[in-house]
Amino acid sequence: MRIRRDDRDAVTVLHLSGAMTGGPDAETFEGAVDELIDDRRHWLVLDFGGVSFLGSQAIGYVARYYARFVRAGGQVVTARISGRVALPYDLFLRQLLEAFDTVDEAVDVSCRRAGKDASATEA
Repeated sequence: MRIRRDDRDAVTVLHLSGAMTGGPDAETFEGAVDELIDDRRHWLVLDFGGVSFLGSQAIGYVARYYARFVRAGGQVVTARISGRVALPYDLFLRQLLEAFDTVDEAVDVSCRRAGKDASATEA
């Protein structure tokens, strides 16, 4: 799995790509989320558009770090859920994470929701 970070105003997009499994992928994901928490980036979009496989361990660490991010005051949404990722996402993650068809839509909605938080995050 690879992760590319893209900060857009108050919102950070993590573009995920490759197969999401356990082991090193969990550590990579944990490091990316911890960095956002440390940087006080409170609005996150997880872009699944480049993910080719979503394994059961990956579902577990996405849910675990979603909870950790929210406890730290953050909000998380997802974008571009399709292909082989759609079924496991629908079964296990959709009840936690709101999904949008495009990254731009997810960012726009998150920016609107950020409201006053957007300026506080940038300060």
